Amino acid sequence: MNTLAVHLDTDIGDDIDDAFCLALLLRCPELRLKSVTTVLNDTAQRADMCADLLEAAGVEVPIGTGCRGVMTRRPNMHSITRQPNHGALKNRERPIDVANALRILRTARAEADVILTIGPLTNLAMSLVAEPDVTRFPRYIAMAGEVKTPAFGEWNIRVDPEAAEIVCTSGVAIDFIPWRIGIDTKLTPADEARLNAGTSPLMNVLNAFRREFAIKDGKKEEMFDPMTVVALLHPEWFTWDRGTLHVETAGQHAYSQTILQRNDTGPHRVAVAVDADRARQWMIDRLTA
Repeated sequence: MNTLAVHLDTDIGDDIDDAFCLALLLRCPELRLKSVTTVLNDTAQRADMCADLLEAAGVEVPIGTGCRGVMTRRPNMHSITRQPNHGALKNRERPIDVANALRILRTARAEADVILTIGPLTNLAMSLVAEPDVTRFPRYIAMAGEVKTPAFGEWNIRVDPEAAEIVCTSGVAIDFIPWRIGIDTKLTPADEARLNAGTSPLMNVLNAFRREFAIKDGKKEEMFDPMTVVALLHPEWFTWDRGTLHVETAGQHAYSQTILQRNDTGPHRVAVAVDADRARQWMIDRLTA
């Protein structure tokens, strides 16, 4: 079977959906995870969480501990002080090495078929600033932004709007999975029961993270990030608008909002609807198979 080589850039640990995304990647035989980079604040702890899931799946790939800070001149104080709110099962005492993470991402830009970015876009922006050559286009899919809910600043954009705007204006063609898609694919009690019954080593780790996250935050499990994997393998389940996505970086009140200027030749596609039941059930089937 021909497989697609995938690089994942993640802020795993802030919400449970990053862990879902990585677990889903590892359960898709059509995909081959090539490398991982982590972003924002304690990137070493985030890398350890990734390593827990990789170890459970019997997979070993390079994990780069990426940028802890942000590029924006108007940082969101909550984001720059917020640490991962649930932790790794094993503390591997790894160093933070941003230069190595950017080397890993540079290799992925040159060799991977797909780059998935499911956190703030700081690592990717830093890579594009250092090496702006975008003549080779792996497929880029980002969980970022929101275009249907007015005056809403989605988290991955709001943490580092300048980095997001660098990526959006770089010439890279990107498919965006916005905030609304994750809300529409929120897990149901029946989904949660199926996941709770999972007994594979990978599901044991994912469920351990789910329990810790639920205890700490009490949030519903909204599937923002794993929809990037679903969109990669089943784009036909989504409705797309094409155009150019801009990030507001100048306005006093609109700062970090994303605006899609629709046109048929723009470099960006934004998912504006999804067959939510089909996408969610496919994800659950893969994770619990």
